[in-house]
Amino acid sequence: MMLDLYNAIGKRKSTVWFPNSKSYLDMIIDSLIIAGITFFSSWNGTIDLNSILIVLKATGLSFFVQLSYEKGVKKLTKK
Repeated sequence: MMLDLYNAIGKRKSTVWFPNSKSYLDMIIDSLIIAGITFFSSWNGTIDLNSILIVLKATGLSFFVQLSYEKGVKKLTKK
């Protein structure tokens, strides 16, 4: 749901509200896109430890939010 490029490029045939969940590779790719956006938005011309930690935090949070949504929370709401 973060950057739902999987639906945008037409790999999924389903248009149901709860389509099949993304693969782990798709979630990792979305998290790396978030990492790139975070890196360039927090970059001040030099690479320091604070920028690296911000990027790692954003990458981890985006991956785990997608993981919980795609593999955990969604299963609770399906009937």
